Amino acid sequence: PTYREAFRRRRCLMPAAEFFELGHGFHLAEHRTFAFAALWDRWRDADGAVVETCTMLTTEPNEVVAAVGHNRMPVIFIGEDEYDRWLDPEIVERPPLEDLMRPTPGGIWHVHRPVAESNAEDPAVHIWNARSDGRDSAESQGQLFD
Repeated sequence: PTYREAFRRRRCLMPAAEFFELGHGFHLAEHRTFAFAALWDRWRDADGAVVETCTMLTTEPNEVVAAVGHNRMPVIFIGEDEYDRWLDPEIVERPPLEDLMRPTPGGIWHVHRPVAESNAEDPAVHIWNARSDGRDSAESQGQLFD
């Protein structure tokens, strides 16, 4: 019920070239881009300020993600047909989109860079560690673009 209206009217895509689970990076061959299935919302907090949020949808893991010990993975789309179906404003119920909500085949993913818990200098340890409060990763990283 929480996301029912967002699922009907506010589906979106989050473009990516890689995702991480438990310190392992997953990317497609040639680092092709893909998109996460997501929902967005806009609401007002207790002070009346507008808050815009976005949530990434997850599904059961494929065999590659399960092998690193995780019990879920993002819902991922890898082509314009899937993008178009997900964003189609005429589809307002879940059943026509059920087949998109499955894990991607494991064989298409390249796994890399296992991160050791002991490597405290690696930002990925803080970002993907459930025990981290995330503050170390939220520090300013400097200018990204000219």
